[in-house]
Amino acid sequence: MKRIAVWLACCWVAVSCGYDRFDPLSADDLPEVTALPNADLATLRAYGQETAQTVAEDLVVEGYVTSDDRTGNFYRSFFIEDATGAAEIRAGMYDLFRYVPRGRRVVLHLKGLAIGRYDGVVQIGAYADGDQVAEFGVRAILDGCLERDVRFRHETPLRQRIALLDETMCGRLVRIGPVRRTAESPERWAQPETDTEAPQSGTVAFRDGAGDTVRVVTSGYADFAGGLVPSDSVTLTGILLHGPFDGSRTCFALELRDEEDVE
Repeated sequence: MKRIAVWLACCWVAVSCGYDRFDPLSADDLPEVTALPNADLATLRAYGQETAQTVAEDLVVEGYVTSDDRTGNFYRSFFIEDATGAAEIRAGMYDLFRYVPRGRRVVLHLKGLAIGRYDGVVQIGAYADGDQVAEFGVRAILDGCLERDVRFRHETPLRQRIALLDETMCGRLVRIGPVRRTAESPERWAQPETDTEAPQSGTVAFRDGAGDTVRVVTSGYADFAGGLVPSDSVTLTGILLHGPFDGSRTCFALELRDEEDVE
């Protein structure tokens, strides 16, 4: 009951103070974070392999934001990365690019939160909801465990060959290439909303010179969903996933942040 009461109080504060809005912040609006991490992101892969688990230990991790929802390809969540691994924060809110822009350092206090796994990615949420982790949903609740630092650092993508991709890399910003779109793949990233059709996600396969294949998955709500996929050789940068993106077959896929991730 105490936990529910605290949650309701946070929700009331969030609504009354306008905490559901993410206005741009200057460095002067954020205090320097002094909390020190006592665990790295790679250690979180031991949690929630089959079902989401609640963290009982007083774990503190840090990471730099590598994704945003500015173009609509990421939905109500953002990814962070350190030198060892990555995790997805299930924020459950919109306009996260204003709250945690790419490159911002954040420190997350994990005690009482839930950790799970989806598409090979470690996910962090407010509590365990069956096999999955629940979204935070309210800014005041997320603010209670996440500190935003004034420091910025844009992570260098992990350059990797398709054949050497590993599930422990999931959630990280990965760079792959040169690759070419396969002949049987769609010519557009996804199906955007039209007057007659609802948006639909798309999957495009790319193959490297060794014959290995990686997919790119794109939301139909992404700004670039209707754009043409290059037919010539390109290099791709995106968040690495591992799931059933090829029908029922599990494979590796990238989720692009914007069109600039295709070079």
